[in-house]
Amino acid sequence: MTSSTLKIIACLTMLVDHTGAILYPNEIIFRIIGRLAFPIFAFLLVEGYIHTRDVKKYLFRLGIFALISEVPFDIAFHSVKFIEFQSQNVFITLFIALLAITLYEKAKNIGVIFAIFLVALFALVNEFLRADYGLYGVLIIFGFYKFKDNKMNLVFWVLFINLLMSAQYASFAGRFTFRGMLQLFEVFSFVLIFAYNGKKGLNLKYLFYIFYPGHLLILHWISTMV
Repeated sequence: MTSSTLKIIACLTMLVDHTGAILYPNEIIFRIIGRLAFPIFAFLLVEGYIHTRDVKKYLFRLGIFALISEVPFDIAFHSVKFIEFQSQNVFITLFIALLAITLYEKAKNIGVIFAIFLVALFALVNEFLRADYGLYGVLIIFGFYKFKDNKMNLVFWVLFINLLMSAQYASFAGRFTFRGMLQLFEVFSFVLIFAYNGKKGLNLKYLFYIFYPGHLLILHWISTMV
């Protein structure tokens, strides 16, 4: 399976997820299918970091689209006319995670403990900003980088982080619920991720960048029509 195929699958499952969140909030099957998206995007981000010739341009591109996507995100999920700060779009999470990985590599020369501390700090920054997936998103993406050569450790890491997320949801609800444990379905994404053949496939470099804000605007428009 090529990276372009994975990217298309990630975009489609994200579309299903957001369709459920915006148009059919009581239909849990949409959210279950949508759990496949984020781990695939995390994997592709790390692959992009490994193969990029200019990480600064990569970061700049993510940062620009984080700004572009914030208004569509807020309009779609919070029904505001322009912008609010209750939660932020996933491009911010991707940007912060990539920055954390980049600085982690540089900081390892100082010491591994210091490098890990930096990653934890950026995870907390993402939580403070209320970006998508919070600190857990950064930690999951970092796991895809740290354990890129050890599939078993990677699966256990993602499962562990998702168990922490489920436990946090349970603490808010006062008990464990099926909806609160939906994140655990992320592990099924590895069936697709481990089928990756290392090839690029179609040239879809900007697919996600355009699709993300675009589909949010379309879903919001549909929600105003029904």
